[in-house]
Amino acid sequence: MNVAYLDPPYSRYFHKLAARLAQPSGGSVVALLSCPAYRLYAGGDRAQVWEPGAPAQAHDVPPAFERAGWAQTDSPEFRRAFSHAVEWFKQRFTAERTDVCLVFSDARPFSQAAHLAAQQLGVVCVFFERGAFRYRTASLSTQGLNARFCLRQAQQSPLLEALPPFDLPPRRAIEPWLKLRFVGFMALNGLLGSLQPQRRPMQHKSYHFFNYLRIALKQFGAEHPELPLAQAPEPPATDGPVVVLPLQLPTDSQFVMYSPFRHNQELIDFVARQMRNALPGTPLLVKKHPMDVRSYRLPAGARWIDGSLARFHERPAVFVCLNSNVGFEAAIHASRCCASPTASTPATRA
Repeated sequence: MNVAYLDPPYSRYFHKLAARLAQPSGGSVVALLSCPAYRLYAGGDRAQVWEPGAPAQAHDVPPAFERAGWAQTDSPEFRRAFSHAVEWFKQRFTAERTDVCLVFSDARPFSQAAHLAAQQLGVVCVFFERGAFRYRTASLSTQGLNARFCLRQAQQSPLLEALPPFDLPPRRAIEPWLKLRFVGFMALNGLLGSLQPQRRPMQHKSYHFFNYLRIALKQFGAEHPELPLAQAPEPPATDGPVVVLPLQLPTDSQFVMYSPFRHNQELIDFVARQMRNALPGTPLLVKKHPMDVRSYRLPAGARWIDGSLARFHERPAVFVCLNSNVGFEAAIHASRCCASPTASTPATRA
């Protein structure tokens, strides 16, 4: 089996996974990259880097991707780059005799171009849910466009068996130099984007150093509670249930493309209304994304929290989320989880 993978998810997870998939059959592995900066994560794999050019014909953007306003899909620059990338992928898949293509994020224009080319050639794309490179659990799908893993369907399937918590594999070890390599990637990606602005239409976002510094400081503060860093106070202990609502970054591609809510305030107000009807008097604990600098109005009875949500897995908590990583981590610990409906599956509850 010949395996290709797209822009690696800021780690060498795809490098290792592709090698394991290809090895039994003696197949080949190739990294298909939108920018040379991603070579930092290819682990020495043979790599092909897309070079912008003029397409032979126009290729339509998938309708489901049109909500991705940050991509400016109506601009001539985007249409030209997207169509050229589709043709480039068709050439690469054919030349490499690719059977399977690993894709981290469907929210990237580069991923959409690969998916369109793969559909025309019969190549199977496997989409990995966010967090696939750092958690022990991850959802994946061949349906494209970030298709969610439906927990209800999984429970009804005779082919899937649940694992008790003590049989779960350990979390993957953090790669050496992971954070430093990411800083180098941001710098190199920014430099190459300035030198070749034609690459930008195929990039799904810009990497702002201070936003990631905010995340690093938040994580450091959660790991060192003894330090006098700004943290939301821990909610008082209670024997009753609590509802935990982790918010997505409002500009996050997952939120923009799949959320039925226009913004986080609308989500907070919706959850609060439903709680008043179904769980009156239950505390609502809201966690804001570390990069989010917006201010939100909390309803009566709600409060902010910081730190890892894992501490609520041993409590009678209900997780309400758009992010299926949170849902998976909750579900494997037998916590109740309400996930928002998306374009591909109904709302699920486990």
